[in-house]
Amino acid sequence: MSSSRPRVLVLVVLLAAAASGCTVVDVRNDSRRVGVRSDGLIDGFATVGWANDPSFLRAELFDGRSDGALALVDLWYLARVELGLAGASVGVGPFDVGVGTLFYEPRSPAGTAVDDRDRDDDFDCDCEPLEPPAPPGG
Repeated sequence: MSSSRPRVLVLVVLLAAAASGCTVVDVRNDSRRVGVRSDGLIDGFATVGWANDPSFLRAELFDGRSDGALALVDLWYLARVELGLAGASVGVGPFDVGVGTLFYEPRSPAGTAVDDRDRDDDFDCDCEPLEPPAPPGG
């Protein structure tokens, strides 16, 4: 049995290396919030700053701010909890953290710099290219 331990250890190390090889970590900063976001096999975020959600009490079932959310409870700026099938997101005051995998992709609260809606590289425009102006008299 002792010969199977090194095999298991090598397998665990290889799986951990493969999972981390598929992860992109994005560190953003602006005047409102500072945070880190990870996209890949395991999605997650950690942010510091006040969320932009002035509603006093918000509760949703089979919905939420993240893709794949099953439930969300938001108590003003004080506390936030969101549950997914394989993950969760929790916020207390200005601190928010979330981790998920498979069908749950946690997002930081609305109006934050680390939110996917603020990412410049995700901008998708179905626009026509601009034509240079015609020279005068031509």
